[in-house]
Amino acid sequence: MAIFQTKNINGIQQKISLMAVILFFLAFSACSGDRIGISKMVVGEKDSGEATIGSPMLVKANIFLDENISGIELEMISQNSEGEEWTYSQQFTDKYSGANSARFDEQFMFPNGTEAGNYDLTLTVTGESGAIVQEKRKLRISVDSTVPVVDELEVGINASGDDLHLAAHISAVKKIRQVILSVESEDWSKEFVFEQARIKDQTSIHFHEHAHVDDAPAGIYTVVLTVEDQDGRKASATGTFEKK
Repeated sequence: MAIFQTKNINGIQQKISLMAVILFFLAFSACSGDRIGISKMVVGEKDSGEATIGSPMLVKANIFLDENISGIELEMISQNSEGEEWTYSQQFTDKYSGANSARFDEQFMFPNGTEAGNYDLTLTVTGESGAIVQEKRKLRISVDSTVPVVDELEVGINASGDDLHLAAHISAVKKIRQVILSVESEDWSKEFVFEQARIKDQTSIHFHEHAHVDDAPAGIYTVVLTVEDQDGRKASATGTFEKK
């Protein structure tokens, strides 16, 4: 009776050991598959692959590398009927570099002059040792006349570096609630809100305002001008300037 029990236990132990080895390799393979590259990429609301001119586009993705991330680029390319190619790219580096994994979650801003149509969208991640992974998606950009629009943004700073000049054409069918200006560099940021009577409740304005940035240090700055309408819908335009 004792001999039978010993053999049975040894058999169970062998089966358990075999199962443990199989589970280990399955888990390792699954982890390896999940960890390398770009996964679960989302483009547009509810992963629609669609966006509207004048509104930021949501892009999300999980990123995993065998080495630390050095840079991330989002690029959109279109080709017209005459074969001419139009390309625009935006860099997202500072926020994600130095780690081997990231949850990419950004609002992609379309530049002035973006036209409605079909585009190829590519998310490229570069590693510190030269590894490159990419994920490509199709994107359709359309025009929604009910969405606010910020067009032809002009940004400039005076010689003394304390007065920022902004000009743009803004329209909002649902009437403007406010205009928000965000000025940001690596070391400094500030937000300005414009909701004066000449702006608020208007459907179309030539935005021509100034912002005091005398306390901003020298550097290169990104400017985001955002209009919000009475329904809470937003549109933005971006620009840059250098303070010396």
